[in-house]
Amino acid sequence: VVGHGQGALVARLVLRFWPDLRTAVSDLIELAPPNRGTEAFRATCAHACPPAYWQQLPDSTLVSAVNSRQATFAGVDYTVITSSIDDVITPQPSASALPTGPGRVSTVAVQDVCPNYVADHLGLGGYDAVAWAVASDALNHPGPADPARIGKAVCDAGFMPAIDGERFLDNSARAAPVLETVPPDGVPTVPAEPEPRCWVLADGCLTGASPVDSGLVHPGSS
Repeated sequence: VVGHGQGALVARLVLRFWPDLRTAVSDLIELAPPNRGTEAFRATCAHACPPAYWQQLPDSTLVSAVNSRQATFAGVDYTVITSSIDDVITPQPSASALPTGPGRVSTVAVQDVCPNYVADHLGLGGYDAVAWAVASDALNHPGPADPARIGKAVCDAGFMPAIDGERFLDNSARAAPVLETVPPDGVPTVPAEPEPRCWVLADGCLTGASPVDSGLVHPGSS
């Protein structure tokens, strides 16, 4: 399973609260994940922001639920791919750091492979050659990624395979006005984090259940 940004957090949510699915996953590869939440949306959410922004704040119910009791699971190899210049998941590296647990974990910044390398949040999940190489290493070897296996030639590649450089530049220019609007125009905003689904609550789906915290979990989900 490969997830980018909040997509990686959602994948962890599934592993956390659906125990029977853990045996179906050998690797979880997280590209620029908000494993401990991100401060980047704090100012935007001062009044109202999209639900996904609320859910990614460090003190959100979603982040607390995913990290409650046990953050990783035996049999699943976790590869966390980050960039020191990620301006969406902040501050780095702590925002992406995966809490410890029984699963095998490798955290690799693209700058670990290529010093002074420039790759931002969107690059890691969309087109970057080094992030692609780290993810491929995890997929093609037992255990999580090992940056020592990655050749330095990738540092000069720029784009992952199958990316058309000319089309990329054209598409980037057309996408820029949308990406620079935070939150994007037309995206609904809410004044607070939405209530979580009942299976994230300490008492499950019983009436009056209270939100999960670091010591309270849905029964049967350990």
